[in-house]
Parts: sequence; C-alpha cells; structure tokens
Amino acid sequence: MRKGLASGERYAHAMVTPAIPQRDVPRVVPAVAVALVAALYVAVVWHNSAPVFYNDEMGALGPSMLLARPTTQWTLIGSGFMPGIAILITPLWWFTADPQTVYRLASAVQVLLSLATLVPLAHLARRFGAAPRASWLLAAVVMVAPARAINANYVWSETLLFLLVVWAWEFLWRLRPDAPRTALALGALAGATFVAHGRALPFAAVVVCGGLWMVRRSLTSAVALLVGAGATAGAGWLLFVFTQDEMYAVSNRVGNTLESVAGLSPASYVVAIVGLSWYQLAAWAGLTFVGAVIALRMARSERWRGPAAVVCASALVSFLASPAIVARSEGLLERIDAHFYGRYLDPFVAGLAVIGLARLTRALTWRASAVVAGASVASAALFVVLVAPGIPRQADLTLSHVPGVAYLLDPVGAVRGDPESWAMVAFVGTAAAVAVAAASLRRWAAVALAGVWFAGLTLWTDVRIFDHFEESMRAEPGIAQAVASIDTSVDMFVDISAGDAVVAGNRLTFWMAPRDYIYMDPRNDLSDVQMFLGTPDSETARAYGAREYLPASGGNLAVWIMPGDLQDELAEQGLLESAPESAS
Repeated sequence: MRKGLASGERYAHAMVTPAIPQRDVPRVVPAVAVALVAALYVAVVWHNSAPVFYNDEMGALGPSMLLARPTTQWTLIGSGFMPGIAILITPLWWFTADPQTVYRLASAVQVLLSLATLVPLAHLARRFGAAPRASWLLAAVVMVAPARAINANYVWSETLLFLLVVWAWEFLWRLRPDAPRTALALGALAGATFVAHGRALPFAAVVVCGGLWMVRRSLTSAVALLVGAGATAGAGWLLFVFTQDEMYAVSNRVGNTLESVAGLSPASYVVAIVGLSWYQLAAWAGLTFVGAVIALRMARSERWRGPAAVVCASALVSFLASPAIVARSEGLLERIDAHFYGRYLDPFVAGLAVIGLARLTRALTWRASAVVAGASVASAALFVVLVAPGIPRQADLTLSHVPGVAYLLDPVGAVRGDPESWAMVAFVGTAAAVAVAAASLRRWAAVALAGVWFAGLTLWTDVRIFDHFEESMRAEPGIAQAVASIDTSVDMFVDISAGDAVVAGNRLTFWMAPRDYIYMDPRNDLSDVQMFLGTPDSETARAYGAREYLPASGGNLAVWIMPGDLQDELAEQGLLESAPESAS
C-alpha cells in the first residue's frame, strides 16, 4: 500500500510547478479579469428574450417546467435531451409561470455557470505551471473566446458540460488511492457530464476507466468511483426517460443517434475529422494544439499512468467520437456546418487552451513556434483539398454550431447558393493561429494577443452577426399576437394533420403560454374544442362549422373558432369570416 500511495502522490504533483519560477501578475489582475468576463457575458446575453432553437432550448425549458409543475400541459415535438441544465433551472418555475421571464433568468444562470468555470480552469492552469494570480487571467482568456462565450446566448447544455469537464480533469490530479471521497466525487463528475449531455458518454467512460487505473491498488476507492459514476449517470438516465415519456409527443433520441452513427461512412468521417482539426486551430488560434502537445509531454513524463494521460485520452476519444452524430453522408449534403461542426467538440477540448496559455506565459523557441504555425497552415491546406470540394453550394448553415469561425461565414449567401471561397475562409481562419505562434517568441505576448482577439471577436460577432440574424427568431409569432386578446383560459388545440402547426409547435407552446397548446386528432371527439389551429382549407373546420379568426389569417396556418359562445362573441366584433350561406 505504501508503494501505491507514493505512486499516487507522484502522479498528483507531476509538473505542478514550472522548472523556472514564474513572476506573478499584480494582485488586482484576477478581480479585473473576472469583472471583464462578467461584463462581456452580460453584453452577450443582453438581448436574450426568447429561444432561438426551439428544439434544443425547449428541451431544457420544458422538462424543467415538468419537474417544477408536474401538472403542466406542455407537449413538445422532437427528441428529448439529457436533463442536466433542466435540473438547474427547475427552481425558476417556482417563482414565475411566465416562460419569457424564466428564459431571461435561465440566461443569467448560463452567465453564472460560465463565471464558475473560471475556477477549475484556473486550477488547471496552475497544474501546468501558471502562477496563482496569473492563472485567473489565463482562464479569463479562454472564457471570452467566441467558441465559449457565444454559447451563453442559448439555454442549452454546452455551458454546464464544459464546467463539469474541466472539474473532472482537475479532480484527476486530486485523486489518491487512499482518498475514496475524492474518487466518489470524480465518479460523480464523470457521470454528471453524461447527465448534462448524452454525447459526453465516451468522455465519461474514459475518465472512469482512467480513474480506476490510477486507484487500482485500492478496492475502496475503485468502488467509490464506480458508485459515484453509476449513481449519477443512472439517475440522470432515469430522469431523461421520465421527461421524455411525459412531455414529448414522440421521442426517439437513442434510435436517431444510433441511426446517425450507422449512416457514417469512412469517407465522410475523414472529411469531418479534417474539418474539425481546422476548426480547432482556427477557433482557438492554435491554443488547443499547444495545450495538447504540453499535456502529451506531461503524460509521457508520467509514463502514461497519471492524470495528464487521462486528460489526453478523454480529449482524443471525444475528438474522434464527435463527428459520429453529424457527419453521416446525408448530413454533409444537407448542412454546410456539418463539415466542421465545433459545437459538440468544444466543451471536451477547450480546457486544452488554458494549458496552452500556461505554456505561452514563457517564450517558445523559434522551432516550436514554427511547428504551431506550420500545423495551422497545414490544417487549412488539408481543409481546402479534402473538405472544401464536398461542401454544398446551397445548404443550411447554423452559425451557433461553429461559433469560433462564424465571423468568416455568410448564412444568407448559403441559403441563396452564393459561391463561397473556401480557400480564403480556410487560410484567413488560421491567420490568428499563425499570429499567436509568432507572438509566442516573447513571453506573455501570445497571451495578450489571444485575449484581445477573442474578446473583440466575441463582441463583434455577437452584435453584428448573432443578434442581427437571430432577432426575428426571438420575436413573438404573429399567430400568438393575434390570439392574445382571447381569454387565455381558451386552449389552443392543434390539428395534427396541419404539418406547419406541428413543426412550429415548440415555438408556439412557448409563446402561447399561459394558454395551453394541445395537439388533437380530428377523428376524435372535439366537443371540448373552442379554438384550433389548422390549415386555411381545413376540412375539419368546414365539417364542424368553424369560422376563421381574421386577425390571424394570411399565412400557411389559420385559427378556427368552433360554434358556441366564443364564436358568437367574436362574430359580433367582426373578427370572424362571414358565415357560409345556407343552401336555399
């Protein structure tokens, strides 16, 4: 046992301090850095009044409402999501039933989670040689990058996931064979990443296996680690099944995921890997590449048995697994962003950026600098040769899926089918990495450059691109505005044969509240229906004598008022179409 303890101690403290003592930054710097990060995030979320992605974000808001208010009538369309972020925002519904208010408060929670991530990032920076106060500055640089900060625009899982991933990495260094409580916490953190996001399963598995190897000499710690992981992940899975069964009309998340993986061809996988490699170097200005190299060196010094080895393995497995969901051949034909889809990968590798920054507080040799610059240019060249030829000229492009390079792309042109110079995109995208490599010849210069570049780019990208393009998506739909004057106790039923009403279901569920948005089968008894949403030529409306509500007319959908007191009242106000003439 003594030998095992010595081994664990060696792993835990390997390379915690640099070979050359580092001069720390002034005492005021950590506070200023945190304040600047907070100000930037407040600016990013300032205009967040409603969801943009009604599948993803309602996948958090809906289950949280179910957990807080089990009698809710909300029914969601699409596939369910793991409940991590939903659990955190559940208490918000105890104070208000207004979805917009809850959404704004949930955006504030995203900001708080982002600020909380500074803590484990600073710990991780110190593990790789950063001075105590300087580590907070390095953490701040990571968090102001567009690939992290833009995520605060949305109430989805990636912000929470990144916090848990970095804490899991930090707890690898705290792990000892004689510390079962630490093993239990590490297991719980690994399991919690899966609860936050189902695609974290490979990451969680690697962390658990790596942790078991590190405490292999202690059965108690090994069992504690397994219990922590199993209990957390298991509880999260059961909650996912519950919310999916209770709230979703039809949900096949697991089946859809397996189908996507099965549809992945070797050629499309290679394209996605090359695209992701370019994205990482471009979005993170080469920092994740530098961090990966430094982590690998530490892992080798540990003879591949310590925490750095687990960090490298978890990042690598996540990188290799990331394209499996979005890079099937059909996805590459339908979506431009699928070729370099960074959103799913960033939370698992962004921690490497702070490791890279810790190294760049000291000057690189010209050879090391040339390697970083060369890798960046090579990734752009491979992108042009292997990825660009297969990118469709006219296809969907969602910038929030590639936030680190959004400033290079034109979503309007992608919809119109305008030609895009992918060679220019590729090489301009890696220019920041080349600049950081050049600046790395002087201590701290690369850190300063990265910080200024990331912060400025985040603010410009958010204001000029994301806020601009997403303004209409956050706006209240015309139908919801049109029926707002009708008493909210009158439910909005939805004819399931009206496809557009079903597709827009999550959005209208949000905006119709507190009015319930209830899906109906027109073949069933409709005696309780006073108002329903259907097509302008609805056969159901004609069969039951419903009349169209004129303030909501003019689109692909129509609001129909069934015979009864409501129809009589609205007809007197001149708000309904003329009653059909009876046959003579």
